[in-house]
Amino acid sequence: MILHSYTQLPERTIQPPILPIEQIDIPEVEQYIMPNGVELHSLNMGNEDVVRLDIVVQSGKWDANRALETEFCNQILKEGAGILTSAQIAEKLDYYGAWLQTYTTQQCSYLTLYSLNKFFGETIAILEKILKEPVFPEKEFDILCRNRKQQFLVDMDKVQYLSARAFIRNIFGKNHPYGRIAELGDFDTITISDLLRYYTDNYNSRNCRVVLFGKIEKDMLKQVENCFGNSAWRNQILKVEKNFTIQSSEKGRILVSKPDALQSAICVGKQFVTKNHPDYHGLYMLNTLFGGYFGSRLMSNIREDKGYTYGIYSSMTSYLHAGSLNISTQTATEYVEPVIKEIYTEMDKLCNEQIPENELETVRNYLLGETARRFDNLFAIADAYLNLLEVNLINKDFYQQRVDVIKNITAPELGDLARKYYVKEEFYEVIAGK
Repeated sequence: MILHSYTQLPERTIQPPILPIEQIDIPEVEQYIMPNGVELHSLNMGNEDVVRLDIVVQSGKWDANRALETEFCNQILKEGAGILTSAQIAEKLDYYGAWLQTYTTQQCSYLTLYSLNKFFGETIAILEKILKEPVFPEKEFDILCRNRKQQFLVDMDKVQYLSARAFIRNIFGKNHPYGRIAELGDFDTITISDLLRYYTDNYNSRNCRVVLFGKIEKDMLKQVENCFGNSAWRNQILKVEKNFTIQSSEKGRILVSKPDALQSAICVGKQFVTKNHPDYHGLYMLNTLFGGYFGSRLMSNIREDKGYTYGIYSSMTSYLHAGSLNISTQTATEYVEPVIKEIYTEMDKLCNEQIPENELETVRNYLLGETARRFDNLFAIADAYLNLLEVNLINKDFYQQRVDVIKNITAPELGDLARKYYVKEEFYEVIAGK
């Protein structure tokens, strides 16, 4: 719920005033430790008879021994479990009007079930079987490998994909999980045994959290506990935490040759702060002004004024152990150097010229609206909560702190952040194309 500073609606014949968002009222998520030690996070909210149940395995690409095994393992779980085939699982979920999504990140693996309340007992039983009794069918594994290999070949023909790969590999190092990327040979050498080992090491009750959001009826929490929280399940060996050293490339400029490319892709960026850093919210606002939305300085200069590209954006990525800042675009080959020059020109302006108050106010209003939009429905709230949970930042005040910074940070303070973090010599330049 968004609270505003007015209590009475204006007359309909008068344009309503534009009022600032004063507060983000985030519902309190209840946390409970089930008998087997698994955390259960729940939020009873919404009017529709639907819930979202997330099984969060606290292992991701960070914990993998090789590329592909994390995402392949998580994806193949729903391709056969117990006596159910992949077709039977899909047919049952479809019959109950449910949807099961699997995805992985650097730190976690997710199984996300969307279910109608009246069929929750049936759908959670299917999810339990998928999580605890996967069969890793060879036929489906071969299909998965072929499909993903074909998609990889398609992606490798795109300069934007090539530049993004080279960027993360060079700022984190090829031996670091954040910089480890799949190669063509990995699709031919990965085996079911790799996936079984990863599953055995990571999918167990000591390494999972359960998150339930929606219109929760009285029996649902008990059903969740019966399926996932009563007794220990699977291997109970404590996971060994891994540590890695970032080994960035010594080269400041990396060229990726693609002779037949019609355009070139550019990535300019560096390692950056994470969500738990005290400067994060201020840099989030600075990045938005610089290149984080359609009205940004990079867009106004390089797209609108110079006409070098259809779009250019700057984005902040925050993992648990590190983060990155990435300015990316595509342009004609003859405009590569002018684009890079203009990127640094805009950086210099941020460092040396005070931001005009009208521009600052525009960005404030945009970001306040975007922050409020994160909480405009139940599933958006779930996504926001899981994003913080993944990096162990279970702090309901995180987004309120963002609102406070957006509303109160000054142009001189943003200038100080620019001079501290937008140091040209620290940036990498990756160019993929001719």
